[in-house]
Amino acid sequence: MFVAGLGHADPLEEPEPEAEEVAFSLLEGLSPNKLGFVIGYDGAVLGRVTEGDLNRVAGRAIDQEGQLLGYNGEVIGPVELVPEEEREVPPPFSGLGDLTVRQDGLVETEEGVVVGRLIDGDPNEFRGKAVDDDGDIMDKRGNVIGRAEPYTPSEHSEEPEEDLSQLDGMTVNKFGNIVDETGAVFGRLASGNPKKLNGKKVDGEGRIWSDDGKVLGNAELIPAKEREQLEGVFYGVNSLTTTKEGYVITPEKEVVGRLVDGEPTRLVDRAVDEDGEIVDKVGNVIGRAERWTPEEKQRDINPMTGRKVNRDGEVRDEDGNLLGRLTMGNPKALIGKRVNDSGFIFDDDGNQIGECTPEESLPDAEPKPEISPMEAEQQAKEQHNRELARRISTVIQQTLDSVEPLCKQITEHLERADRTSREELDEEKLVQVVKPLIEEVGNMPLECKSTIRALDPDGPIAASAKAHSASHETTPEEYQLAELTKQLTQIVTTTIDNGLGLLLSGVLGLVNNLLSGLGLGGLVRSLLSGLGIDNLMNSPGLDKPGTGQ
Repeated sequence: MFVAGLGHADPLEEPEPEAEEVAFSLLEGLSPNKLGFVIGYDGAVLGRVTEGDLNRVAGRAIDQEGQLLGYNGEVIGPVELVPEEEREVPPPFSGLGDLTVRQDGLVETEEGVVVGRLIDGDPNEFRGKAVDDDGDIMDKRGNVIGRAEPYTPSEHSEEPEEDLSQLDGMTVNKFGNIVDETGAVFGRLASGNPKKLNGKKVDGEGRIWSDDGKVLGNAELIPAKEREQLEGVFYGVNSLTTTKEGYVITPEKEVVGRLVDGEPTRLVDRAVDEDGEIVDKVGNVIGRAERWTPEEKQRDINPMTGRKVNRDGEVRDEDGNLLGRLTMGNPKALIGKRVNDSGFIFDDDGNQIGECTPEESLPDAEPKPEISPMEAEQQAKEQHNRELARRISTVIQQTLDSVEPLCKQITEHLERADRTSREELDEEKLVQVVKPLIEEVGNMPLECKSTIRALDPDGPIAASAKAHSASHETTPEEYQLAELTKQLTQIVTTTIDNGLGLLLSGVLGLVNNLLSGLGLGGLVRSLLSGLGIDNLMNSPGLDKPGTGQ
């Protein structure tokens, strides 16, 4: 039974749950990298910057409360822990939709929200270009031509406005630094294109103006402690990459450094920043390089440099001393050509057409084996016979050159007579025309024989030819001599045979007197016999010169 007025009770209020305390001790002592990620000692992403300028907070220490501290211990921004299930860091612009670059270099969404900024490339050139999830800007072929990083401009700065009056009157240099008249660096561009602002003046509020009164960019002060370490090892050298050999090169392929940490084959074509660091997409340092320039090898001065090749394929100095010889190329075509530092010869199109080797680099000539006096005498005799055979060949060649046109005329006259009817043929006139030609042809072998006898009175050529004929070996000179004599024989005997053929046909009754009566055939046979090569012409050795010495 309820009795009114005996008591009163209030509803029980449950206490509010206390906010779960975040264990920032995991991040204490660590620092965010250039992309705002806090990397643990095992390489895992443990946290990220939630507010502040990434360029300013990069490398700053984190305290036990998750605050980023400046040089003087002031708080310059907070960080947050990344949940364990999210520590696989997604691309920096993942899930933000279609992103584009604005004229001022900021990256915005379709709704116009600024989510990033250009860190590599010209804002004017990339205006309207798409930015992918990784922050890369690509051309139509898929080549990366620019990069952006996450960035959110703060609407209200918690820090007092920076006094930039110290920069008043200073100048922007081509690296984007603000320098005084001595070149000392006091500030840097916060916005704007360094190439376009190079040489422009900065006012007391850190603004850079155009000639028509427009603000082209803004500058910021560099803390005094940072100025001492402003210039990294590659300060002032842009667009550096690594090679498979571990070198750091400029776009012009000039070597300016080398890897000191990291596997070269895994870091090929990676970008190297001003500090010599190579970082991956999430800002982990995966390699380091140092400033280094390869030593220039001292090349030996080539004494042949600039000198010409002479007719003997030699290179000599102004005093006639032998410096080198042509070892590759056509000697005749290279007469008068100049030799370069490497000993090569090039044509006007830059093609290598020859090479000369210094005299001291040429192999020593092999010493000639000693020979006995008898062998030396035999070699001298054979050399004399070869020279004599060449001279006799010259005589026969001259005779052949004279006989051939005359025999051709004789044959033409006889063939013309053969085609003429017997009633119309004037045999007496034919004799008057042909007989002098035959007599002249007959005299030429006689003169040839006399000349040969004068050259070879003791008959060494005949003896040598017969000996080589028996052994089926001929020297090149004997082969040439036999060939020329064979040609002379063929021309004369062909003329005789043609005439005898007409004689047998009964057409020319005087042909026998014209040819055989002059003893022309006997003279040729006498010439062959006198040379000792009548047998040689029929021997197997004539078909191919032998190896006789």
